[in-house]
Amino acid sequence: MNHIDQKLLELNEEILRKQKLRNHLKHLNDRIVKKKNEIGSLKKKLDKEHRDVLRIEKHNIYSFFAIILGTIEYQLEKEKQEYLHALMMYEGAEEALKSLNEEKSILSRSLNGLINVEKMFDKAVEEKDKLLKKFGEYPQTLLTANNRIANFNSQITELDAAIRKGNQAKKYLHKIILNLKTMEEWGFAGKNFTTRSMQRKTKATQKDIYTANNFLLNYEDQLQDLAENCSVNLDKEMQDLEAFLDRFVDSLITDWIVNNKINNSIHLVNSMSDNITKLNSSLDYHKSKVKTYLDEELDLKAELILELIPKNKS
Repeated sequence: MNHIDQKLLELNEEILRKQKLRNHLKHLNDRIVKKKNEIGSLKKKLDKEHRDVLRIEKHNIYSFFAIILGTIEYQLEKEKQEYLHALMMYEGAEEALKSLNEEKSILSRSLNGLINVEKMFDKAVEEKDKLLKKFGEYPQTLLTANNRIANFNSQITELDAAIRKGNQAKKYLHKIILNLKTMEEWGFAGKNFTTRSMQRKTKATQKDIYTANNFLLNYEDQLQDLAENCSVNLDKEMQDLEAFLDRFVDSLITDWIVNNKINNSIHLVNSMSDNITKLNSSLDYHKSKVKTYLDEELDLKAELILELIPKNKS
């Protein structure tokens, strides 16, 4: 068995060990939480038993009648026994919690020692992959896995690009909203229209409108590519986006400048920004699914490579 094969097998064992340690740590944390809750209940019981002892030991109406009835010693001894039992239970639970925390500390240190084992394994898989290609020993199963991996990576790249375009468009839509609200506060309906500051604001807003429109068109192109290449079903969202883009600039300019309906313009831009947020959420969800498929395919490829390693004969 060559060096890289031995390394792969050892790292695979370390990954399995890490998974077991993680499961153990999860169960241990659950036990620690339960033990802490138990200690809280035992502390309340201990405090109650302690108050009962003090109540009898102090000279009060209860102890007065207990003396008359001749039961005070019996009652005091009984309460002390109950207090002692509660104390032992409480101290025992605290010791158990201490042991659990010590065990957790040991497990955590063991896990920290394996923090990079997956990266090391992936690197070893890549090295083995290159060796197989170099020596012409590459099976069809690995070629098929590589094609699927490349496809998933391509989908993730396209999804990221679409999300980025949507966020860029939202950035300019937000600027448009802020400018329109400022104009509304200034009383845009004919008031101060000729002031230099308003003219600058108007010009900047017009520029942002056309910039946002360009980003929205790019966003639309990215979504169409996703629908064609990544089997992402965005038919309704695409129809809404196309309908909006058909009237975005004209409606915005008409309401804002011609009819002085700034509220209409603000509502229009807010609506588009909300639609992008919903669309990007859908894309993020799809991206998480693709990442899951990619991880599964990478695991499958690693298993295929491990199966190619010759087994030691006993």
